[in-house]
Amino acid sequence: FLQAASPRQILARMLRNLKQIHIRQRHFNGAIRTGEQILWLQPSEAEDYRDLGYLYYQVRDNRRSLQALEEYLRRTGEPEDAGEVRSLIQDLSSRLGSLN
Repeated sequence: FLQAASPRQILARMLRNLKQIHIRQRHFNGAIRTGEQILWLQPSEAEDYRDLGYLYYQVRDNRRSLQALEEYLRRTGEPEDAGEVRSLIQDLSSRLGSLN
């Protein structure tokens, strides 16, 4: 807890707090913009891809949701929530497949 944080880490933490405010207020587009900014700062944080995937899902951006969730699984291997995420990926793939 006493380890020094870089400016990027501090900014990412502030943005995560802002993202949570947007989510609580159900301002999903604002949460998405904030989530994308977090990934610009820290593209190696897998959980941010998962969170963004769920946010895209909320606004029915199925293609981006699918991409973000697949990236989350690529970066984590077998996370605790893998079953839930794979189920959503399957649902999104079916939806996108039916549009073609």
